[in-house]
Formats: sequence, C-alpha cells, structure tokens
Amino acid sequence: MKQIRMMAMLAGLVLAAGVAQAVKPGEAAPAFSATDTKGQTRNLADFKGKYLVVEWTNPGCPYVQKHYQPGHMQKIQKLCTEKGAAWLTVQTATAG
Repeated sequence: MKQIRMMAMLAGLVLAAGVAQAVKPGEAAPAFSATDTKGQTRNLADFKGKYLVVEWTNPGCPYVQKHYQPGHMQKIQKLCTEKGAAWLTVQTATAG
C-alpha cells in the first residue's frame, strides 16, 4: 500500500502541475516529472517499458467503496504489480 500511496501522490502532482492533456489512444503520454510522497523526483520515463495503470479514485464514492471495502481492488493492484505493472492512483478527494 505504501507504493500505491507514493504513486497516488505522483499522479496527483502531475495533474496539479497541469500536465494532464488530451491524449488519444495509442499516442505517447506527455513527459512529466513530479515529487512522490517520499520526496523523490519521478519521471514518466521511469515507467518506460512497463504496463502502467492509472486509477482515478474518490474514497467517498459509493462505487469506489463497493470495490475497495471487500478488497477487490487491492487484489487487482497486487496481481498487476506482481506481474511488473506500475499502478498510479489519483485520489480526487480532499483530506477530511
């Protein structure tokens, strides 16, 4: 879960920095760098050659809760990351 939190911060910073832009399927994502929750600078290039899953989530959403409370999403995250995929989580809710 620590890795997921780190990736969530990274993805959130990317979006906050205004990097998010329309990208069509099959196009390369725009280059970016951001600081993760451990204070390390990460670049999109760090994930080159890996499958990358970007998940937008809001813990207060009943649909998100439906998949997280019984542990379904955690199992999927574990399976994907064990197979070498990188998982970025963007939390779209504020603290509290």
